[in-house]
Amino acid sequence: YAMYSGAFENNPEDFLEPDGNSICSSEFYHLYDGSGDIAYQNLGYRILDIDKDGTRELLLGENSISEDEEYPYDGIIYDLYTIRDGEIIHLFGGWPRNRYYLTETDVIACEWDSSAFYYGTTFYQYNAGNLDYIEELIFDYQEENKGSITYKSETEERELYNIGEAADTLQKYQYVYPEF
Repeated sequence: YAMYSGAFENNPEDFLEPDGNSICSSEFYHLYDGSGDIAYQNLGYRILDIDKDGTRELLLGENSISEDEEYPYDGIIYDLYTIRDGEIIHLFGGWPRNRYYLTETDVIACEWDSSAFYYGTTFYQYNAGNLDYIEELIFDYQEENKGSITYKSETEERELYNIGEAADTLQKYQYVYPEF
């Protein structure tokens, strides 16, 4: 709303963090530039107490406008904010190649990719305004790595020898798709 109302244009400094970084992901600037891109027509917000600690979080995200269940933007979270010690904290900003999702167990899943040949999913436990690293899977199909899958956590790093092991890890996290 602030971008459409002219507040952003008149006072852009109001939309920066103290370090000069933007207060929201680049996806939301498409609202301001009047982009007619279909991928940006269903942006919105949701206020949830993700970890049930009494502090509600602000999620900025997108829901699918397609009836195709495989549409990758349903329930995507582009930005997550919380309040800690009376201050608004921007926990992350995403974009289509760095997508965040909420799971049934308050875990935040970040599906990222740097190319069609190198991508992964990183899982963070959300707790009291913190994102604590749990584990991640990295799929590397670059020519020199011939389709390796790496599992990482704070205590270990190892190659997985079949897609079933990766699927077992992914199955632990059931996504939920909040309506924005």
